[in-house]
Amino acid sequence: MFSDKEQLKKILPFESRYITVAGYKMHYLDEGSGPVIIMLHGNPTWCFFYRNLIKRLKDTHRVIVPDFIGMGLSERPKHVHFRASHRIQHLNEFVDALGLDRYSMIMHDWGGSIGTGHAVRHVDRIERLVYLNTTLTETESLPPLIKWAAKPVLGKFLTRHTARFLRFTTKQKLGVARKLSKDVVSGYYYPYRTRQLRNAIWDFVADIPFDSRHPSYADMLDLARMIPNLSEIPVQLVWGLRDPCFHREMLTKVAEHFPHADILELPNASHLVLEDAPDEAGECIEQFLSGGHATERVVAAPVEQNALYEALLQQVKQRPLADAVVVPSFLGDSVKYAKLSYQDFYTLLNKYQRGLADLGLARGDTVLMLVSPGTDFLALAYAVMGRGAIPVFLDPGMGREKLIQCIKEIKPDAFLGSPKAQILRWLKKELFTCCRFHLTAAEWYGIGGPDISVLKRFAARPLPEVSSS
Repeated sequence: MFSDKEQLKKILPFESRYITVAGYKMHYLDEGSGPVIIMLHGNPTWCFFYRNLIKRLKDTHRVIVPDFIGMGLSERPKHVHFRASHRIQHLNEFVDALGLDRYSMIMHDWGGSIGTGHAVRHVDRIERLVYLNTTLTETESLPPLIKWAAKPVLGKFLTRHTARFLRFTTKQKLGVARKLSKDVVSGYYYPYRTRQLRNAIWDFVADIPFDSRHPSYADMLDLARMIPNLSEIPVQLVWGLRDPCFHREMLTKVAEHFPHADILELPNASHLVLEDAPDEAGECIEQFLSGGHATERVVAAPVEQNALYEALLQQVKQRPLADAVVVPSFLGDSVKYAKLSYQDFYTLLNKYQRGLADLGLARGDTVLMLVSPGTDFLALAYAVMGRGAIPVFLDPGMGREKLIQCIKEIKPDAFLGSPKAQILRWLKKELFTCCRFHLTAAEWYGIGGPDISVLKRFAARPLPEVSSS
């Protein structure tokens, strides 16, 4: 058995330092020398999350990694509850106490909103910003699990009275895509072994402003207003796409704050992105901090695009706010028209392209489309063309026998169909033996397989053009 000190040294092989902030002892690591990097953890993690990245960067940078007060190895004040505004002030005091005047920041989870709250007020100090699976002002897009965890009774049970919230964070297929070793899981649990040590985990969740009645809601709006202050700061986003909490839709919204940002999407990583992809993420961050720029994972030589798709792109450039799609809906004798601009249609189209590519759509594929007319029909059709695949449109009005004959001759590689059309796939499975995947073109639950809601959670950033090979 290790003593507590020996066990800690094995878990965290760096020298622990302490500084007084707001009257409390704040634990931090300070490794290496050179340009300064501040790394901010989230909830329910601590500086341990960055251990591999510290080792990677400390030979070329001075790496400073604090534990927020009440978290990690920092002091646990009793009967004190901190909000994001308090933690931003703690960070301000911490930076001033260390005499730092120029630095980059790497932020994960709720460290993103806290670090950004500091950065927008000290833009002259900030060199570069790196965000890892985080949120800034996107709380409405958080999944039900987080919203349930913010309920006082259930939330305290999950976060403070038990270690379930920690378990979710370190569990395979939730917080991580691959199974963590027992030693790594123990490292995450180490500062939160008892109920008393987990008070701040609940405080973080309780401070999520889901609506305007929450005390931190105004602070979140203030942060949104000030983010444009960072428009000249280089930004890198590194995102694990399997994160069920800060999912692909969250990436899209965070990226909207920083249209100039580089983005690295990691399809086989989840929330603890540095655990799932330490080398890929580390290499990207190291290159970015040295002044380089990361490229997207999918690099392809440009080829001639479908003419219809090219015409759409021209309209997006020339008339972004003009109406691209107009869909009528009737209620009795009255009619209403839902409109979508070219820019908004292009945003939806990019999500669908990423989603279809993730499902396995490849250049040259034949895609059978039995989709009802409307916005999704158009977006799916253009997404298929944008990936260099061939959409095939069949009108069910041609009759059952002719429809079946066409499908036999087409031998589709993929099938995009309405819920009603999916019944045909069930009844006539032999027609779809060549299909690598299918998609229900509606937000239709329980029908089996992916539906349109899956595509809508992908990032809206355009994919590189497909290769002709």
